[in-house]
Amino acid sequence: MKRSTKIFIIILVVLFILCFIDFRPWFYKKQSEYLNQVDETRKEYKIGSCYNMQEDLCYYIIFIDDNESKWNDEDKSLFIEKKFIPSMNYLTTQSSAYNVTLETNYKVCEKSATYEDAIESEAVEHGAQYDIFTQIASSLGYESPKEMNDSLKKELDVKQVAYLFAVNKEGRSYKLSHTQTAIERKYEFCVFFSQSIGHTDTTCYSTIAHEILHLFGAEDYYDPYGNYPEREKLAKEFYPNDIMFGTVTDVNNVSVGNYTAYSVGWIDVLPQECDVEEWWK
Repeated sequence: MKRSTKIFIIILVVLFILCFIDFRPWFYKKQSEYLNQVDETRKEYKIGSCYNMQEDLCYYIIFIDDNESKWNDEDKSLFIEKKFIPSMNYLTTQSSAYNVTLETNYKVCEKSATYEDAIESEAVEHGAQYDIFTQIASSLGYESPKEMNDSLKKELDVKQVAYLFAVNKEGRSYKLSHTQTAIERKYEFCVFFSQSIGHTDTTCYSTIAHEILHLFGAEDYYDPYGNYPEREKLAKEFYPNDIMFGTVTDVNNVSVGNYTAYSVGWIDVLPQECDVEEWWK
């Protein structure tokens, strides 16, 4: 066999092997300063810019005007007092059951932020707008989300900034977080609407708590994308009142169950009821 033929065969074998190597961990490490070791039992935990609810954290609230809605001072105060603060009180109470103390420091952005178009109120149905952070950073005088995040971490003297974007209209709140399948979204944030579609203020602040938990690794139990149908059945058995089942009529009727607590780092041992094959189907 000619030497050139041998080299060609070796190259083909190497290329074939490379096709089966998962380069994502290397890519994450190169692309994100925030990446931690991915835990297969809580895949959304400790990845992205929000990774620890207990320290070095500030919740940064930005009120956004779009071409359909605007904020006034009274509405801003009501949002903080009636929605955000109750949601943090709820999370603080829930975490205490696990002997965990949360960082609840927050700051309201003093400048007005503007989104040039209409912020979609039904992101699940019509798709989220991934340019929100870019537009908001620009409207506040930053060249990019990275520059904004780096600047605010220094200003606030924290390692993490959890961005909470508030819009003064009815809609369905959501989060965009850094996941294994969305590695381009390094800087995580939630979009909250002043009024949840068809629900009361109580529901709205339970929604805020629900989405904040998502930022730090919690997963939905109602399985909107059909990833874990068996998990949904088991969750209804073991955690029927868990806040990660979605919209509720009264936040006093929901709690943070063991797996949700594990997913956000309040406990570090996988609950026994989840250590079964069906939980991962």
